[in-house]
Amino acid sequence: MKTKFLDSTDIDQLQSRERVHLINSLGGFKSVSLIGTKSRSGNTNLSIFSSLFHIGLATKILEHII
Repeated sequence: MKTKFLDSTDIDQLQSRERVHLINSLGGFKSVSLIGTKSRSGNTNLSIFSSLFHIGLATKILEHII
């Protein structure tokens, strides 16, 4: 099987449903993400999230909603 590379122009030319499925699949199967924060006073926090997904059709942005 030959690898196909897509650039932003290729992704923009996909049908909207194809684009949604492609972008949503970038996170992988049952992926988890570690999100860390640090307050101004130096307190740190690290949490596990499994809610990586794509918002909107025009932009190719993956988001974490908290």
